[in-house]
Amino acid sequence: TSNFFMMETEVTQEQWDAVMNSPKNEIRPLAQIQTPSLVKGLGLPVENVSYHDVNNFIIKLNQLGLGQFRLPTEAEWEYAARANEKGAFGENEAPEATAWYSRNSQKIPHIVRTKFPNSFGLYDMLGNVSEWVIDNYANFNPEPVVDPQVTDNSGFRSYRGGSFKDSDSACRIANRNKAK
Repeated sequence: TSNFFMMETEVTQEQWDAVMNSPKNEIRPLAQIQTPSLVKGLGLPVENVSYHDVNNFIIKLNQLGLGQFRLPTEAEWEYAARANEKGAFGENEAPEATAWYSRNSQKIPHIVRTKFPNSFGLYDMLGNVSEWVIDNYANFNPEPVVDPQVTDNSGFRSYRGGSFKDSDSACRIANRNKAK
């Protein structure tokens, strides 16, 4: 019920480094980029980051004075990933067109924007790397709810979208994951 903006790609390693490490918040050459990612490369999404790491990134990003940024709620993420489509993979019958996953990724992340976007113009909502959301993980209320928010503190955080190492079923829009 409230408007929100979503970045059209996953955060790249260059962007992560510019916010977290570069003294002038600039994009630096690959040899100077420092990220927690296991697979390094220009244009690759940052991966191997905890919920805590991501929150530190957002705090530093907000200190730059470019706007107010936050993770999406689980409901916002799903709305953005669905892009008004009903299928398990959005407008597609299978994830190949829009997602890097275990069957087509060689089990490594790929440069962002190399698959088709969804109809909202968002890339890699499914596959490539999973995305943290702001919610704690808990079972959803079975009743229809407008703007659902998880307040139960199970000790787990939610993440969505599946990744380059996951099966196609793990990349379904409705699939939910949790981690400490």
